[in-house]
Amino acid sequence: MQPSCTYPEGYWENTHFVKLNDRIRLNSVVVEQAALLPAHWEFAPEVDSLFEEAEALVGRFRDHNVGLERSA
Repeated sequence: MQPSCTYPEGYWENTHFVKLNDRIRLNSVVVEQAALLPAHWEFAPEVDSLFEEAEALVGRFRDHNVGLERSA
């Protein structure tokens, strides 16, 4: 994400992931409220497209090197 007056060096967040997160929040699948979700919510048809989008997005960036080494 682009720098702002609050964070002049930028947010270091990928806008594609931010937009997906926003869509997840709009669909009421909010991480902070995970304890309130019904059992097996992740299998509801309403979230299928979100999972598919997340998998595709992770796949797009899987081979990108961001200068960070993975710990063993």
